[in-house]
Amino acid sequence: ISFSADGNRLFSGGRTFWDLRTGRGLRILSQPNDQMIGFPSPDGLKLVVAEPNTKILSVFETQTGRQLNRLEARVEGVVQSVSFSRDSSIMAATYSPAKRVSSPDQFLNSGSQIKIWDVGSGRELNTFTLQVRCVDAIFSPDARFIATLDVAGNISLWDSSSGKRLRDITDHSGKATAIAFSEDS
Repeated sequence: ISFSADGNRLFSGGRTFWDLRTGRGLRILSQPNDQMIGFPSPDGLKLVVAEPNTKILSVFETQTGRQLNRLEARVEGVVQSVSFSRDSSIMAATYSPAKRVSSPDQFLNSGSQIKIWDVGSGRELNTFTLQVRCVDAIFSPDARFIATLDVAGNISLWDSSSGKRLRDITDHSGKATAIAFSEDS
């Protein structure tokens, strides 16, 4: 579940949003799969749905349920998460291997790819490759940078337009477990 940016709607799964002022639910998608994962855009106008165990993302209008784009990445792996720029124009999708691993080292070193997509056109803008499995990827408020957090607790900062890794950030207290940009970043 996740809230819309204005806090007036709650999205559940990939199919329904609830108007918290009226308490009424609106089914966005009629598809029967309850395992879909929905990621609402900050402006609340689009919903990106990840199909379970695939590399496919579908972009829908929340008001009409109309599908705008179907994005299928050319990667070895499945969608793990999606995050948006503040203006909802671009998104970062994290893909990690779907295969089962036999050891913690194999899980840690299985790597991830992050693809940057233009939400309106469905065009792939960039790809970042991480050697370690990624847990989270978020945009800075101005969308110039992306911060990634891997399963080992390492944070990296990337230039979102060039795909260049700018630096790794060390957490002196041990492993980082979450990342966020300040509003003035």
